[in-house]
Amino acid sequence: DLTGPEKIKAALLSQTLTAVERMRRKGYPVRTVTVKFRDGRFKTKTRAVSLPFPSDLRDEIYQAVLGVYEKEAPNLGPMRLVGVSLSRLSHPDENQEISEAPVQRSLFDLDEKPKIRPSNEKARKLNQMLDQVAGRFGTGALKPASAVDHKNREEN
Repeated sequence: DLTGPEKIKAALLSQTLTAVERMRRKGYPVRTVTVKFRDGRFKTKTRAVSLPFPSDLRDEIYQAVLGVYEKEAPNLGPMRLVGVSLSRLSHPDENQEISEAPVQRSLFDLDEKPKIRPSNEKARKLNQMLDQVAGRFGTGALKPASAVDHKNREEN
C-alpha cells in the first residue's frame, strides 16, 4: 500500500512519466488526463481533467495529475493502486508545431477571444532531449529524484 502523500505523489509521477513517454513516442498530444485511485477496501475512484490545450509536455501533464490528486487528497487514505491514463489524443499536421495547433473555442464564452497556446520552447527542448536519452538508454534511464524509491536503493 502507498501511505502518505509523498509515496502517492511519487507513484503518480512514475505513472505519468510512463504514460507520457508512450504518448510522445507515438507523437500524439493529449487533452484529457485521468487519474485512478484504489484504496485498501478496493473502492476505486476515477477523476479526469481536460487540459486547455493539447499537450505533450511532461510537466504540464504531471501538474494536471497533481491538481486532481490535491483535490481528492482530503478524501483519500492509504492507496492500494494509483494510475494515470491519457486520452483525447490529437494529431497535429506534420508541418505544424503543437503550439500552433488549432484550439476549439468554448460554446459558452462567445465574447472570449480565442485562446492562444503560450509557447514554451525551453520545456519542449528539454522533453526532446529526454526522449533522446530514453531512446538510447531505455525507459526510466532518467527520472526525477522524487520518483526514485530511496528505501529500496539503500538496501541494494
